[in-house]
Amino acid sequence: MGDFSEFDVPDYWYEEEERLFDHLLGGDTFLGNDPELQDMFDTAYFDPDATTEDRYMAREDIRDYLLDEYGIDFDQYFDWEGWRDWYEAA
Repeated sequence: MGDFSEFDVPDYWYEEEERLFDHLLGGDTFLGNDPELQDMFDTAYFDPDATTEDRYMAREDIRDYLLDEYGIDFDQYFDWEGWRDWYEAA
């Protein structure tokens, strides 16, 4: 993988997934190792087996979770351009 923060993320994550997760959390290792947050992030944006409904719910959940638990505004920190570039190339 690339030069990212030291998160204990699943081995099946894409390199771009880890980069976007790292960018979202500003390299914060505590947040990056939150398994619930990792699961929501993966389902919302990268899990090829997730249904449209699963993705929608995970996207809503991650916004609420980050704001409620950590005071982070997802939309302010998520690298939308990077995600779109990855998605279009995938």
